[in-house]
Amino acid sequence: MTANRLAPLVPADAAERLLDHQLERCRRLDELSLRQAALIARGEFDTLQTLLTEREAVVAQLARGHADIEQIRRDWERVIESMPADASARLQERIDDLAEISSRIAARDDADRKAIESQRDGVTLQLADVSRSRGALAAYSRPGDDVPAFQDHRV
Repeated sequence: MTANRLAPLVPADAAERLLDHQLERCRRLDELSLRQAALIARGEFDTLQTLLTEREAVVAQLARGHADIEQIRRDWERVIESMPADASARLQERIDDLAEISSRIAARDDADRKAIESQRDGVTLQLADVSRSRGALAAYSRPGDDVPAFQDHRV
């Protein structure tokens, strides 16, 4: 939504509508975040890349919605005063839901980042082992020969 589309709405209605849209987007991001964690745990990084593209679109929608909400936030006192008590309570409930979902997503993202870093570190160690193994094999081989020059035979 943009400021032009907000004009015909009563400020209280606009606030409710914007928060509802943001809540829908946040719930969608929460779903994607859950799928993201599962993909990372299974090491399905190609599918993860597709999911991250989808997630990026949802985050862009959230950012646009935030800009619209920012207009209402500047006039928050008037918006709240223009609302009946039950409507302002519903609005506060939506805001609390947004905060809770956002917090869950942030915590999950932090855990996912750590899991990816851990997997990356594991791959780095595996590559180092491969390099050491190749070096050891080269030490026991003659140049141009695939057969080791020395062998360790234990009886």
